[in-house]
Amino acid sequence: MKNLKYFYIEPYVYINYVKHKAILYNTLSHKYFIFDNPDVINFIKDLKLNNYVYEVNDDTINKTELTHFIKTMLDNYFGDFVKHVPGIKPFVFSPHIVIKEKYDEQDFIYEKITDQVYEVTLFLNGNCEFNCQHCGTAYRQINTCTKNESNIFDYNIFLKLLQQLNGFRQFSYINILGGNLTKFNLLQNYVSLLEKLNAKKIIYFNAIQCIEYIEILNSMNYKNTIIIIQFYDLHNFEIIMEKLKNNAIKFEFIIKDMNDLQKIDELLNHYHQLNYSLKPIYQNNMKFLQEYIFTDENDFYENELNLNDIKRNLVLDSNFFGKIFITSNCDVYENLNRMPIGNLTKETLKESLANAVHENSSWFLTRSKVEPCCNCVLNTLCPPVSNLELVLDKMNLCHGTN
Repeated sequence: MKNLKYFYIEPYVYINYVKHKAILYNTLSHKYFIFDNPDVINFIKDLKLNNYVYEVNDDTINKTELTHFIKTMLDNYFGDFVKHVPGIKPFVFSPHIVIKEKYDEQDFIYEKITDQVYEVTLFLNGNCEFNCQHCGTAYRQINTCTKNESNIFDYNIFLKLLQQLNGFRQFSYINILGGNLTKFNLLQNYVSLLEKLNAKKIIYFNAIQCIEYIEILNSMNYKNTIIIIQFYDLHNFEIIMEKLKNNAIKFEFIIKDMNDLQKIDELLNHYHQLNYSLKPIYQNNMKFLQEYIFTDENDFYENELNLNDIKRNLVLDSNFFGKIFITSNCDVYENLNRMPIGNLTKETLKESLANAVHENSSWFLTRSKVEPCCNCVLNTLCPPVSNLELVLDKMNLCHGTN
């Protein structure tokens, strides 16, 4: 054979191929190239199967499509040639991930399941006198209030829960919500007990509920605690701002349409130092979401991923993994868009968590498992599946490519 040599792809380049397309993504420069020529795709498959190194000769290199591919790789520092030495094949430490398919109660992940949990969302009560349009759906998309039949989280179970959470090594955040927390007379008692936890506390209030509660909010001064007031509209904003004195309070504006964005933009012209974030939700507003929330391929130029990001996307959903939700009736969820995995009146939190480790868990809901993303070459580079997609039952909030 003429002029044998080895062509290799750099270990910082991620390779993925799906059906008739292949992608190579450089995790240092964040450039990527998509190929759909069958000869190139077969060559890329051979490279990946041979640990990123493949023996070539002049005849291989001079094939028109492969010439273009190899030149693109060389010009963009995706790969290079190395001299052929008989009997000695170069070795590239290419990125691999080992996935264990099955677990049992004796397995490490069961024994250490509590170490996977880093965020807990707790609904302390369920009663609320308001009938908000978003009540039945918004809480399944973002952290926000909702009402249910159960009134108050049982105090004794609450104490046991705190004791268990103290043994969770990665536990870092606890979100406190309710139906209407301002109607929960024991709120400050419960929150005071949370100070024993080595975790950041985030307490959510709906602006419509807290007009008469401002003085109490002003007096709340708990260690490592953030209070968030959520506005679904701006009717009460000026009244709240006039009375509010607590600098630890942040604001969330819930976005449903362009009109919301315009009003908030006008508002922010007068409140330059406001500590705020925007939270879009679905509320019969698909056209708005398609125009302003859906992604397209151009967004990937701004989405700078490293190998750890990509490996994570291969095996778990970072939007969901390590998060649990406990409602005021003590039901435990790994995701509020799924069925409960347990109930604290019947079992410990650890026993409930064991049910989160299964193939269909939202913790492990990767895009390679859902239609149509599993057929898209960008599936491991996309942001993970979100609650918005689960609510819409539409897994591809994008204008992307297949």
